[in-house]
Amino acid sequence: PNTFVLPQIPHGKHKIKWIVEDGCGNETVCEYPFEVKDCKKPTIVCKPLSVNIMQTGTITLWASDFLEYMFDNCTPSNQLTLGIVEEVVATGIFPRDPVTRLPIVQVTFDCNDMGPQIINLWAEDSRGNADYCAVYVQVQDNMGSCTQKATVAGELKTETAQGVSEGNVSLS
Repeated sequence: PNTFVLPQIPHGKHKIKWIVEDGCGNETVCEYPFEVKDCKKPTIVCKPLSVNIMQTGTITLWASDFLEYMFDNCTPSNQLTLGIVEEVVATGIFPRDPVTRLPIVQVTFDCNDMGPQIINLWAEDSRGNADYCAVYVQVQDNMGSCTQKATVAGELKTETAQGVSEGNVSLS
């Protein structure tokens, strides 16, 4: 009565069959179908970043840049799929390109995104279970790529092309 076995049953559809017999030789059989599914979401842990805008005025970051580690109960870590999305556009589902259905694996920040930004880093297992971690990226401009610069050059001349020795010029 206190002896039992915890079977290691593979994913899929199965059937369990009970056969009960009393002391008089009467027997009853009961069968019950069941399915073993992977319903557990993967575990994903993020690491924050601090980045500088490039001279182009943008910086592109990859999902793998934020990954500390990930694992799943059934899918090997090297077969988990990563995705990334800025929190302001997050939908609560694994980020995929609406046309190609491929995972979105990069985000781009520009001069309008200075300061802390939140991204959601996702992991999806082979059964479509997905979870995410939210993490900050500090977007900086230490090289001055976003500072607006202007150069003004020229000469002051009269209408007859004579140079003017003294004059005031203002820029607004």
